[in-house]
Amino acid sequence: MFKKFEYMLNAILYSLYCGRVHSIKRQTKIVYKTFLSALRLPFLSRWKNQLGPLIAKNMKASESNLYNKRASTSIGMAIHMFGYFYSGYPSLVSLIFAGESIRVLHKFDLLVVVLAIGIPIGICYIPAYKAVFSNDRYLKYFQQFERENEAWHKKWKRKTFFFCMGSVIVTLLGMVAAFTIAILL
Repeated sequence: MFKKFEYMLNAILYSLYCGRVHSIKRQTKIVYKTFLSALRLPFLSRWKNQLGPLIAKNMKASESNLYNKRASTSIGMAIHMFGYFYSGYPSLVSLIFAGESIRVLHKFDLLVVVLAIGIPIGICYIPAYKAVFSNDRYLKYFQQFERENEAWHKKWKRKTFFFCMGSVIVTLLGMVAAFTIAILL
């Protein structure tokens, strides 16, 4: 059972990573092409010989850094996005606890609300951390996922989209539940 959970979380992280890589790659190409196009302007053409090779070198360096799965901007952003979306599911329980604490105390106590929200999310994040990040397991799964066919990638892109949208919906439901419990009951 845990292997399926581990596989699912790693596939979602991989899909988020691929999405970030393509997005950053597209943005980087736009920036570098803009610089190279600007060097064609008559008043900038005198720096073409000096800046052209420098821009090309930086473009290759940024692409090699983009695919570094341990320490690049794209994997960092994918990990943060994964954390945000994964924590959306336990936030339903957390927000209900926060609403209940406000109702019981008859006032908004920031420390109690932060603890009511943070503790369930922290406890629920432990299995995800163990499945994905302990001993860099995601790197092993990334190697496996890179060999998968296009149909597999499309399937997991859709599943990742629904995972993320489900997280947002569950978080919004938690906010409504917390408001209902704290104010209306």
